Amino acid sequence: MTIKLRSWFGLLRYTIHVPERDEDDSEKMHKRKMAAEDAINSAGDFFSSAEDIKGILGHIGAVHRIMKNFLRKVRLSKFECHTSIGAGDAALTAVLSGGILALQSWIIALLCMYVTCKIVPSYSVTPVFQKPAAGIVLSCIFQFRLGKAILAGIKLFRYWKSIHAESEKDSMQNFAADSNGQTF
Repeated sequence: MTIKLRSWFGLLRYTIHVPERDEDDSEKMHKRKMAAEDAINSAGDFFSSAEDIKGILGHIGAVHRIMKNFLRKVRLSKFECHTSIGAGDAALTAVLSGGILALQSWIIALLCMYVTCKIVPSYSVTPVFQKPAAGIVLSCIFQFRLGKAILAGIKLFRYWKSIHAESEKDSMQNFAADSNGQTF
């Protein structure tokens, strides 16, 4: 019998092997050793994946700061979004309409959080109960200075180049350490 425990969406895994009663001691010891190695491997996988996630979150944070500084300078002077949706079935159309309205509200809230809004955005969802239909009318005006966009692009490019140079440096050091057994 095998018992598998998982948490955090499979990041932490632990396997317990329950031996049968008629096995001899050497087989029991082998199975316990294999279970311990499996636990060590899953813990190592967890820490390596946690470091990968930490690195990715660091990159996302840096890009977020650059984009947030640019978006602060963007002004929204017109925003209208009107959607019509129909699925042919009244119940499904109602569920889709509610979901789309929630999604639109969430996107507009994020937009207003990062961009300077000069007006109150206008949006609506119209359910079409009689037939399958889908349509969206989006009208918006964003204003920003071209120099600010170019500056944000240069900052993103410099950040990308620094990440690329750092990863090449790390890979060259790992290659040198693997080939000679020592680091330069």
